[in-house]
Amino acid sequence: MSLHIVIDGYNLIRQSRQFSALDRQDLQSGRKALVDALAAYKKIKGYAITVVFDGAEAPLGMARRDLLKGIKLCYSGPRELADTVIKRLAAREGQKLLVVTSDNDIMRFVQSKGAAVIGAAEFEERLMM
Repeated sequence: MSLHIVIDGYNLIRQSRQFSALDRQDLQSGRKALVDALAAYKKIKGYAITVVFDGAEAPLGMARRDLLKGIKLCYSGPRELADTVIKRLAAREGQKLLVVTSDNDIMRFVQSKGAAVIGAAEFEERLMM
């Protein structure tokens, strides 16, 4: 069974000193820096990685799903939150997932579906090693 890491994108960016500073300057800069770091991490670890963002903050004209540097990007629909997408993935994939978030509601839900969870700050430490 291969591990699939699902990241609550804006939660991680806004919990991070590095990414949040870029995010405050320009939303796209924060996302780009995160994807760059994840692509380097993926080269080392080889895990499938999906980053889920709230669709309300998606760039104009951007597809709801994209693949950038081997990282899957998913923007929630206009009437749903990234939280809902993450919960749906957890319900479908269960034990195959490691979810990165500091949102207590998401943590409880994904754990109830058998998925592992790691807080944003702890994952960022591992990402930057």
